[in-house]
Amino acid sequence: MKFQKRIKKLIEEKGFLIATHRGLWGGNIIQNTKESAILAHSSGSDIVEIDVCKTKDNEYFLFHDGHEEELLHRNISFSEMTSNEILKSAAYNSIGQSSGYKINRLDEFLSWLPVDILVNLDRCWEYFNDTEFWDVLKKSEKMEQVFVKSPVNSSVLENLVHFGSNIPYMAIIKEEKDYELVTQYKNSINLIGVEVVFTDKDSSQLNNKYLKPLREQNELIMFNSINLGEEHNLSAMIVDDDAILNDGSQWYTLLKMGANVIQTDWPHFCSDFRRRLNE
Repeated sequence: MKFQKRIKKLIEEKGFLIATHRGLWGGNIIQNTKESAILAHSSGSDIVEIDVCKTKDNEYFLFHDGHEEELLHRNISFSEMTSNEILKSAAYNSIGQSSGYKINRLDEFLSWLPVDILVNLDRCWEYFNDTEFWDVLKKSEKMEQVFVKSPVNSSVLENLVHFGSNIPYMAIIKEEKDYELVTQYKNSINLIGVEVVFTDKDSSQLNNKYLKPLREQNELIMFNSINLGEEHNLSAMIVDDDAILNDGSQWYTLLKMGANVIQTDWPHFCSDFRRRLNE
């Protein structure tokens, strides 16, 4: 319950929370790294979203699969590389040059994690049945700062109950039925909120019968303003681009629709918007 008390206090103090997608990165700073987490936090972010990948020899690193060629200049899946290969590989920056940084091990990142940074571990649900994954989290003794996230299905939730029931958990809601399913597990898992994905402003996922109880219980309700391109619609195309070019009005729209957490790629702009909103 310490995690829930912490987020309740933060929401009361700030009005809404800012989650930064893969940390704040660009230039020579690599996504999903300690450095990107530091920059996100210093730019006003309350939560840093970090992706997790497992190597061929079952070691966990911070990495978003599918970016091997871009970040490692390797035309091979991360899961087919060994931890030694990863540790020896250069991480390449935004202009394709060696950055001087390396991809971070999950255990080392958690060991480093300062007490004032909250972390959302994403893309780790396929490891929910791996005791070694949960051991890394539990041994870090950072569970007052870390929560995991996943799409909602029976297999993932059963693994969570069996292996990680005490770990703070956020459900990714893409359909109305996802609410119904995760509610069946609410007494067996440590549910701290939902990430709501919706394609239009009339989506059933925005039904107040679901969101109102979550707000009343001080659970996180996260909407995405990140823009992943024209093929992706995470929040009715209410995106960062328009927010940063139009004085934050799109972020205000997401808040009025029910969010108390906004996930963004531009935390410094979002933080400035929040400051102005609270004045």
